[in-house]
Amino acid sequence: MTTTELGSFFNNINDMLIVCTAAGDIVFVNDAAVRVLGYPFAELIRKNIYDLPPKDEHDEASAVLHAMFTGERNNCSLEFAGRDERRIPVSMRMWPDRWNDMDCVFCLSRDVSGEHESLELFTRFFDANPALMAVMSFPEGIFTDVNASFLAKLGYTKDEIIGKRPDDIGLFPDAAQRITDTLAATGHISDSTLTIRTRDDTVLHVRFSGDVLGSGGKKYILMTMTDITGQMLLSQKADELEQRINEIVTGAQIGTWNWNVETGAMTVNERWAEIFGSALAELPPVTNEICRRLMHPDDLKESDGLLEQHFSRKSEYYDCEIRLRHRNGDWVWVRDRGRVIERDAEGRPLRMFGTRTDITERKKLEAQISEHSIRDALTNIYNRRHVFERLDALADEFRRDKKSFAVIIIDIDHFKKINDAHGHQTGDYILQEMALIIGEYIRPYDIFGRYGGEEFIIVYSGTREEAASSMKRIHNAVGEHTFMFREARIHATFSCGIADCRERVNGGNPVAAILEKAETRLIAAKRSGRNRIVVSD
Repeated sequence: MTTTELGSFFNNINDMLIVCTAAGDIVFVNDAAVRVLGYPFAELIRKNIYDLPPKDEHDEASAVLHAMFTGERNNCSLEFAGRDERRIPVSMRMWPDRWNDMDCVFCLSRDVSGEHESLELFTRFFDANPALMAVMSFPEGIFTDVNASFLAKLGYTKDEIIGKRPDDIGLFPDAAQRITDTLAATGHISDSTLTIRTRDDTVLHVRFSGDVLGSGGKKYILMTMTDITGQMLLSQKADELEQRINEIVTGAQIGTWNWNVETGAMTVNERWAEIFGSALAELPPVTNEICRRLMHPDDLKESDGLLEQHFSRKSEYYDCEIRLRHRNGDWVWVRDRGRVIERDAEGRPLRMFGTRTDITERKKLEAQISEHSIRDALTNIYNRRHVFERLDALADEFRRDKKSFAVIIIDIDHFKKINDAHGHQTGDYILQEMALIIGEYIRPYDIFGRYGGEEFIIVYSGTREEAASSMKRIHNAVGEHTFMFREARIHATFSCGIADCRERVNGGNPVAAILEKAETRLIAAKRSGRNRIVVSD
């Protein structure tokens, strides 16, 4: 029976029913309480049950109510004061139960003259209660009544229960004596979790409450049991799953984060903190804003874009590789993956869960592989393919921004004679040394690579006249250098041709046109005696 249905049922009771918290705050009253006490419903549920007795009996009534709430008494007689100050004598009994998923106390107050009618109404409530309820004689412990829920859940008929003791049917396989001893000592048990056994030996987990009550000079035990087997199994499975996940996460060295999107607060695990070089206990309260401040500025825009795609359901997951500032000042690469696990009624994200993996070593390896793929194996300068890729990009920049660049092609003079006279190892040494000398004179943003054989190429940021001035310094440095390999002492020179993007032929491939001009001028330099620089036709 739902709370709404119970409320409707209680409103049909002629006696007052007041539902309150353990502190006495009233959370529900039925129509009879409103009618008898004369207060509107909204005013009553703002009161405390300790406020209802007349003021001149407040202390005495409070003591009685306190004894009821603490289980020292099971019933009492006292007076309530109506809104019009009218005194209303009541006989009250209390029992614990659930209301709106809260542990509450149900207070049934009745006029002594209407005891029979109230008992009949209580019996109706007893029979209609979805919880398992039973009445036993005390201290004999013999069942005198059980409700329909008790019989349905345990699989017995009423004739099989009445007159029996719990031990006769094995109801409490592990707790019968403990229940008896506790009730004998205190007269009350509240929300004790225990196991019971059905007729077919199925074991159920229940939340048990019991009270020793008096009626007609005799004592009885009123017990209430709520089946929590499903909750216990779910909780157990959840605990097992959480343990397995934690073992997997710990073994895989994965950081985890749980983000409250509304507040920005984040819950993270120990590995998440270790990635930054910290212990979890050393971290201040983690928020999304703190994480953003740790992120590399170049990665922030991409991360925000991917996150927005996931928030708007354009992607199933958020997946991004970003750099974060380590405690020692270095940048660490991480892969962040996550998914929204809770949204509001309008679909806005409320909570997101994700993982963080340190991929710094992988990124270093990728960078090394990438660097090797664009380097010449002998000289360790850029290879021809990479230079051409950069040339295409510079040509696009020139078309867009008119940013000038020049191409310089260098050829070592009489390189074949060096190889023939001294061997190819000496030739390789000359190439390596030549690359080192030229590399010392070019700027970091210029592009220096091997063009092929004994030829080098420089993509120079500026005009060909500026490139020629720079090449004169390099030309002089090479001319003054003695290449020493084993017993050989060699003087080497080079010729070069220079062209720039301003003089490319209209139409066709601009890079091919510039290279053709530079090669033409290189050939002219070699034909005119070598050991020289040519910058014009």
